[in-house]
Amino acid sequence: MTFNEPRVVSTLGFDNGINSPNRCSKQFGNCTDGNSTTETYIAAHHLILNHAEAVKTYRMDDLGNLKFPKSLYDINRVNFYRSYLKELKRAMDDGANVTIYLLGQF
Repeated sequence: MTFNEPRVVSTLGFDNGINSPNRCSKQFGNCTDGNSTTETYIAAHHLILNHAEAVKTYRMDDLGNLKFPKSLYDINRVNFYRSYLKELKRAMDDGANVTIYLLGQF
């Protein structure tokens, strides 16, 4: 099973407790249990792992080779991400701390 908007699921369920399972730290919402500092990222981590497994299942053939239909190959998206990652690597090589930036993007 894949998930739509894992950031929203983890944030609204584990950071401010608006959605199920309604877990958050007291200062972030009206919750009885939870830790907004860690549980949000733990939930997001597992959502992403779950999604990766689903993608692997649908994209691998019986021999474990990646199968990717040509109809889904979007050269514009590939070039966008290639350019983005190239600039991100350049920033990291220049000493920029991108950890918080990447977590914020999630």
